[in-house]
Amino acid sequence: MTDGKSLDFNNVDEVFDYAIGKEIEARDFYLEWAGKIDKPAIQKVFTEFAAQEEGHIKLFTSMKEGHAETRPETKAVDLHLTDYLIEAEPTGNMGYREALRVAIQREQAAMDLYNAFAKATKSPEIASTMETLVAEETKHKNRLESIYDDDFYPEN
Repeated sequence: MTDGKSLDFNNVDEVFDYAIGKEIEARDFYLEWAGKIDKPAIQKVFTEFAAQEEGHIKLFTSMKEGHAETRPETKAVDLHLTDYLIEAEPTGNMGYREALRVAIQREQAAMDLYNAFAKATKSPEIASTMETLVAEETKHKNRLESIYDDDFYPEN
């Protein structure tokens, strides 16, 4: 499925499987870091985000089941999804600041990914859903950036 530069999908099931996998990664990241961070307010934010990512998993699973019969007549367009992957991989020993930075990068990657999906699909229903998810991920990113700014640049 990958050539090192981009990801190609042969059918809509593969797109949904990929999106579900990314949402599972995001949920697990937020749950893990909610347990590691010693700030109750941030723990709550990360727990809320994990629950929202779980909702995205259910949404994509439901959409996949409803669109399983949809198959492109030719190989799907290369979406260059690696352009949207996060730069920094989380490590078990990173601190709170790094965890916030990774979370912000993840939300930006999700925004970009869902924008690409919305533009690539011919289904108005899928495009609308992706645009809604872009808006949700944008809210997540803005909230995380605000927390980062408040905690690490309080003089602003």
